[in-house]
Formats: sequence, structure tokens, C-alpha cells
Amino acid sequence: MARELIGLDFGTTNTHLSLTAAGEKNPIGRDIRIFPQNAIQSVLLYTPQESRVIAFGQTAQEEWVTLSRSERRGLKLAVNFKPITGVDPVATKESDLFLNALFRYLRDQNILSSASADNSTQVVIGIPSEAERSYREALSTIFTKMGYPDSPFFYEPWGALFYHYSTKQIDKEHLFRGILVVDFGGGTLDCSYLKDFRVRQVWGSNVLGGQLLDDCLYQLFLKQNPGVEKVFRDEAVERYIRFILFREIKEKYSNRLSQNLTIPFRETIWVGKDNYGNFEIPDYPGFLDRLREYNISEDLATSLTALPRFRETFSDGSLDLLKALRETVLKAFRAQKIPKDAVSLVLLTGGSSRWKFFRDMIGEEFPNTKILSSEDPEATISRGLGSGYSLVLFEKQVKIEIHESMEEITDRLAAVYETILHQSMDRSLQVMDGLLRSHAEPKISHFLERGGTFGDLEKDLNVGLSELGETLALAEKEIHARAVKQIEEATQKEFYRWFDTRENLLSERAAFLLPDPLMMGLIEKRLTDRVFSTLTTVVSVSFGTILTSVLGISGVAGAALSGPAGWLGFFAVGVILTIASFLGFKGKITEGMKKIGYSPWALKLLFPSKKKALDRIFLKQTKELNRRVQKEKLQFVMEKQMLRKQIRSYTERHIDRISFADITSIQETEANHDL
Repeated sequence: MARELIGLDFGTTNTHLSLTAAGEKNPIGRDIRIFPQNAIQSVLLYTPQESRVIAFGQTAQEEWVTLSRSERRGLKLAVNFKPITGVDPVATKESDLFLNALFRYLRDQNILSSASADNSTQVVIGIPSEAERSYREALSTIFTKMGYPDSPFFYEPWGALFYHYSTKQIDKEHLFRGILVVDFGGGTLDCSYLKDFRVRQVWGSNVLGGQLLDDCLYQLFLKQNPGVEKVFRDEAVERYIRFILFREIKEKYSNRLSQNLTIPFRETIWVGKDNYGNFEIPDYPGFLDRLREYNISEDLATSLTALPRFRETFSDGSLDLLKALRETVLKAFRAQKIPKDAVSLVLLTGGSSRWKFFRDMIGEEFPNTKILSSEDPEATISRGLGSGYSLVLFEKQVKIEIHESMEEITDRLAAVYETILHQSMDRSLQVMDGLLRSHAEPKISHFLERGGTFGDLEKDLNVGLSELGETLALAEKEIHARAVKQIEEATQKEFYRWFDTRENLLSERAAFLLPDPLMMGLIEKRLTDRVFSTLTTVVSVSFGTILTSVLGISGVAGAALSGPAGWLGFFAVGVILTIASFLGFKGKITEGMKKIGYSPWALKLLFPSKKKALDRIFLKQTKELNRRVQKEKLQFVMEKQMLRKQIRSYTERHIDRISFADITSIQETEANHDL
């Protein structure tokens, strides 16, 4: 059976689901729609005493409206239970009933496969950045009992980010430079800073959500219609009007503002055929003033008291809601955890992000930063959760495959690195031989033509050695840089080859999803650029040590010398020893011997061909240098096993650390960021 990944965005106002089927090359979640709109209202109609569900979603709302006052007795229209799930027993029960009813309906309608022992269906759950541990534990328990054990949790902004990336609304440049995701939903305000496709910082508020705006407008209505609250309670319509009708009114007003309409906003409050009064917002500035002087209603305060951050947020009684939202978004920046110029893009998502005042505030704080608003902010998270998790599964399988292939990878890399080293050594020999010959040949020719003492020749050979040393150092640097570049290219090529030979890596495993070519390219780039940057550095440093040794050792000075300057310091002595040996001297050249003069005719007699003489002199030096190179090559062969271990160690270490999908699970993020 093909595996199904369900992306769940369980919201205060609405719940969204998406479905991603295994085997797709472009894993974009598809909306699960059971009502005319994508959203499933987080509403439940049930009997509290029996915990029997009558209806959920839009149907629950519609059923409630049609019921008479007597029929409503013994029933509860449950709303706003999501934010306090895990900390309030009643809300936790209502979340349980709602989610069970929803998933039972999806299975009954054959929209989802039935949960089975082979775990063909997995639910990927999005959670707010400030969600309490008790909230996750409650949802985990609910889904385990439902037949979906080990459901993974991901921060909701991740879902939004992955969706916008997979639909090519965000490019790689922004991903690697830094993105601020702001999710302003019905119950929470969540912020995440992401760089290199990883969560670097998360913060927010599980109190500041769109429900406070609902409450603000509802209180204005009560003020405009004195005495109506008692009527609501007598007729058992208060929860419906407060939490559902005024949520819809809020959304209408928000949409109106986005069209820059300036006439007063008016609504008549109907429940079925019953009229409960009129509501008016005279102007936008007046509405903003109410937000600046917001006092939470007693009923809403009672339901949110269980949240740990509630008392901190409303410590002064009244709250400047606009200021609180701004300060929450800027919290990480003001704490100097993130510089503002590290944000190349601000992504706004969540239903409440549509508000004009919120968008204006973001624009004021990030005036020179690109701002992207979701075209469907309520649904993007669920779409991204399922498809994003498919890449996490891909990541895990790639890691397994690479670990299983490490012997092959190590052998191939070690062989390639050895070839690069040999080529670099040979190049070093050629460069040094050429530079030294060009330096010494005219000086030796002058000595052979004009005659003189070994002391004179030594002084002449030493002239310009400092400049030659700098030239040799530059040559060494160039050879080393070329070797490093070759190492990097060889490493990349090897892992591209590895991916190419496993093109059907996941198609053979129905449990996993194969990313599209764009994402595949990202994975390969991040793999080679990031994981093995340290590996190639380590190997290149080892090469640098060997190359320096080759460049720095002469036949005269021995292994005690290192670097071009050290080699040159004894070069003159080596040349003189070579010439002296041709003259019949053995062993060291004494100071007295350096003072013996040789006439041009004597040298001409000993060296009738100047060219052959020069060739003989330099051949001996070249042979000695070549001997040292071969010795180093032999040493490398002897130490190859150590290099193989080093390659394997660094590769496996970084394979375990990298996230190919660049998606971090809740547990990993908490461990790294002290949430």
C-alpha cells in the first residue's frame, strides 16, 4: 500500500489538512477538502455528559443555528479549545473529540486509508513555536490512540516556508541569506528565523492571536447594545455569537480594509431569524485606538489563564495590542540574537497576517526588505508539512545509503586524492627545477667562463636568493591551491556520481518520496559544499604539509630543513659540492678550499662543453630532489590507510550532522536552541 503523509495544521479558528502520496517526484501537499472551502472550522457540537459528537466543522455551526432553545440544552458548541489543549482538561477532551471525528469521517469517506499495522499513513503535525510540552504530549496521545503512533512534530513556520519554496515563490538565495517567517494565526503569533534552510531562532506568543481581535470587536458590540449580553445567555447563543459570528465579522472588516474602503463598517447580528442588534466600526483610526487600549473580557481571560504566558502578557490589566505584537516580532532582534540586515525576506502567513495594521507594522520595521504574503495564508502550512516531511524521509534514507557505501566511497576518494598528490609533487619538482636552473645557470656559466674561487661562486649564487625564495613560496601556494581545488572538485564529482548511480534510490521504496530536480540539486549542492568543506580542508592541509616538505628539502640539507627559504640557503653549497666532486674533491669544502682560484683555461679543460657541464651539475641536484619526492610518495603509500580512516571519519561525522532536507525536527531544534 502506498504511503500517505497527512500534513495537519490544527488551528484555533480553522484546521487544514493536506495529503502527500508516496512516489511523487514533486512532493507538494494537496488540500483535503470536505466542505466547500479548504478550511475545516475548529468547531465541535457534542454532549458534554456523554462525550458524544453530534457534528464538527461547518456542519456543527450550521446545526447549532437550526436548533431551538430547548434542543440546545444538554449540548455544547465547543470553540477555541485548541490553544489551551494540554493545560485544560475540558479543552483537551474537546480536541480529542474533534480530531477523532474529523479523521473518522475522512476514513469513512475513503479519503484516507484506514490506520493499519503497516503504518501506511502518517500524520505530520505542525505546532506553534511557543507551544507547551503538555500540548505536544496531548496531541501525541490523541493520535497514538487513533492509530497513528510516533507522529512527527514540526514548527508551523517550516511548513509555510517549505510550501513557498517548493512552489518556487522563494529562491535559494533567500534561503541561504536569511528569512523571517511570521505566522499570525487565530491563537498564536509565531516567528522563526531561518538561514541556510535551518531554524536558527524561534520565538513568539501563545496568547497574542486573532482571537483577541474577535474579543475586542465583541466588546464594542456589547457597548453599542446595552443589555444584549443577558439575552445571549438566556437564549444560549452567546458562544456562537462571540466566537463564530464575530470571527466572521472580523474577517469581513479585515478584507474591507485591504480594499481601502473608508465608509463606516456596519453589520446586523442575526442568528437564524432572530435579530440581536447592530454593530458599527465608524472609522479605522478609532479601531486602532481600541486595540491600543484593549482590555480582555472576563470570559476569554478565564479560558486563557491556564497558559503560562497569560499573566505575563496581561500583567497590567489593559494591553496596547499593537505595541505587544510589534515587540513580539522584534524580540529576537532587540535581544541582539539576529541583526535586522540578516533578513533578506519576510514571509507573512496565518489568517491574521492579512490585517492592514499588521502588514503596515512589518513594512515599517523592515523598510528595505522584501515582504512576501501568502496568497492563501491559512492553508500553506498544512501543504508544506506533508511534503516537507517527505524530504526528511528522503534525508534519512540517503544517510543510510551513504553509510552503507562508505567503503566504496573511501576507496575511490583515497585513490583520487593520491593521484592529485602525485601530480602536485611532480609539478613541484618541475617548478623548482626550472626556477633554480634559471637562477643559477647564468652565474655558473660566468664562473666557468671567467674563473674564480668557490667563495666567489657561492657569493654570486646567494645574490637574489631572497627574491627567489618569494617566487618559490608563491609557486608553492599556487600548487597547494590547485591541489585543494582538485580535491574539492573530485569530492563533488564522487558524490554526484554516487547520486547518479542511485537515481532510483527511493522509487524502489514506496515508503519514501523522491524530491523534484530542483530540490535534488539543492541536496547535492549542500552535500558537497557544506558537508565536505571540512573534509577537503583537512585533506588539503595534509597535502600542504607534504608539498612543503618536498619543496623544502634538498639533497644537502636533509629532512631537517623545511620551506623554500631553507632549501635555498643550502643550494649554493650543493652546487659547489657538485662542481668540486667533478674536480676530484671528496667530502666537505673547507674555507681554505673556497679561496683556491681556478683559471678560465683550467675550467675549460675540465669542462670543454659548458652545456654538458651545466646539465651534469643540475642533473645531480634534480636526481636528489626527485629521490626526496619518491620517498614522500612512498611515505604517502605507507600512510594511505591512515588517510582512509581520516576520510571515513570526517565523512561519517558530517553525514550525521547535515540535514539534506534542511528541515529540523522539534526535538533537534529544542536541543540546539534552548527553546
